[in-house]
Amino acid sequence: MLHIWLGIAGDWLLFANGFGFFALLTAIYFPIPELAPYQQTVRLGLGAYTLVTIVGYFLLHLGGPFGWVGLGSKVIEIGLLIVLILDWMQQRDLVARKGVSV
Repeated sequence: MLHIWLGIAGDWLLFANGFGFFALLTAIYFPIPELAPYQQTVRLGLGAYTLVTIVGYFLLHLGGPFGWVGLGSKVIEIGLLIVLILDWMQQRDLVARKGVSV
């Protein structure tokens, strides 16, 4: 929730981005029965949102300095993408083996 913390210091774009991450992660991992059928869609949305965040960071900082905090958060976001891909692969294998819809 680094984006929210830095956003409170005055950068509304970071705050909005952090809130978006928080909302999507809550929709995936907080037990809300009404959202259960949409978990895969929300995971896909979180992946797309993460990609947009990474690309947006580099576009906003073209020609400018890249900070250690910004680059560190991009490494974490790439890790999130890897986890989402691995989770998708695991869910796909579960469906293929057991015929269970997730």
